[in-house]
Amino acid sequence: MMFFPGNNTPPLGISAFRAAVMSRKVLFVSYHFPPDAAVGALRTQKFAKYLPVHGWEPFVLTVREQYYPSLDWERLKDLGEVIVERTQFWRTPLQLLIDVREAFRARKATAATPEDAGRQRNLDRDRGNVGLKRWLVSLNWFPDDKLYWLMPGLVRGLYLVRRNRIPLIVVSAPPNSSILLAFLLSRLTGTKMIIDFRDPWLLGHEQAQQTFKPRRLLDIEKALLVRMLRRAACVITTNDFFRSALLREHSFLDPEQVHVVHNGFDSSDFSTVSCAPPGKTFSIAYVGTFYLQRNPQNFLRAVSLFMRDRSLASHDVEVRFVGDTENASGSSVRAMIEQNGLEDVVNISGKVCYTRALEIMCESSVLLLLAPNQPFQIPAKTYEYMAAGRPILALAQPGATASLIGSMGCGLAVDPDDIEGIRKALHLLYDDHLNRARTYVCDAGVFERRNQASRLANILGRIDA
Repeated sequence: MMFFPGNNTPPLGISAFRAAVMSRKVLFVSYHFPPDAAVGALRTQKFAKYLPVHGWEPFVLTVREQYYPSLDWERLKDLGEVIVERTQFWRTPLQLLIDVREAFRARKATAATPEDAGRQRNLDRDRGNVGLKRWLVSLNWFPDDKLYWLMPGLVRGLYLVRRNRIPLIVVSAPPNSSILLAFLLSRLTGTKMIIDFRDPWLLGHEQAQQTFKPRRLLDIEKALLVRMLRRAACVITTNDFFRSALLREHSFLDPEQVHVVHNGFDSSDFSTVSCAPPGKTFSIAYVGTFYLQRNPQNFLRAVSLFMRDRSLASHDVEVRFVGDTENASGSSVRAMIEQNGLEDVVNISGKVCYTRALEIMCESSVLLLLAPNQPFQIPAKTYEYMAAGRPILALAQPGATASLIGSMGCGLAVDPDDIEGIRKALHLLYDDHLNRARTYVCDAGVFERRNQASRLANILGRIDA
């Protein structure tokens, strides 16, 4: 069962209604945008879908489809009459150097004897300059590897803003280089810039993750961030923990100009989902990617212990990893499964379209959420998990995610390193499943995408007043 709020909003797609209320324009600068299958594309996608109801005409500046590693064409159905400008993406200097090096090596390989090739490899290794290589890699990530969208994006962005007389720019980050693009557009056109942070950038807790960059480059990056924050008409974050951390880190920010617009779910996406309710088998699903520090090792160990406690067999318990889940933290997930004797319990499958992902959520008994060492972030799929009406097992330290799970009563949050705690949580969730108690189901209506778009519309309205 899924819980959605009441909706008195006029139906979308009615041209007469849109013409009657549409009066103001906003440009979204968003590298990730449909048909990009990345979760980062959803936020801007849904803003573009629902802002017209509140009198805003959205324009989108993004890159061409060919630059996305994974596509989901179904996501385009939300866009309607939104004007989307897609640009080229230039190769980075490091990529160009690699191209030249590979071409040179290919020519040498055709002319050299095996002995010559061996001597050349030794010379290449001996002449290697670790410091230079580190700087080259770092420049490829200044502030990230999407910087070289800047020039094509700037040219098309200037055209969009000037031709359509757009007064506001909302930039979605990461990638954080998009903020630099929006900053330059704002400076060159006089438009007001709103920074919409989906994830933190250079907050204190992230410094350990930035150690591959030279300190001097980090200092430059931090100074650039401060300058862009000072330029922003307002800053938007995705939760209160994030907002508070940003204000602590940058005391010059006016608290009245730092807002929270949550991620969320769209009930219309669920309206086309057909799925059976959970059956007798205790099924646990993880939908997404094992990236950064997301690692299922401790969870799998806890599942093994839990099944031994309850004398459960493979037909009693099913675990599904759906998405890019073959590897985690540089290790094979299948090897982890074998180490814990769960070969007949855990199933790994590849990426699926968004609709199928929602179906899997609705079919499961429990939904697994991994958010380790990210106190200021809440994985975007948390809200779809809540909308699916299934209990959530969140492996997260105290912070934004654990606080949301506790305040909404939609599941259990356990420290990712606490195997015993995870095992106890599995016992509680299994009992809830057996008794059909539905202890952890909540009404997540406040997080409806249309409601969050309304919040954004109010913020934009105050800035453009």
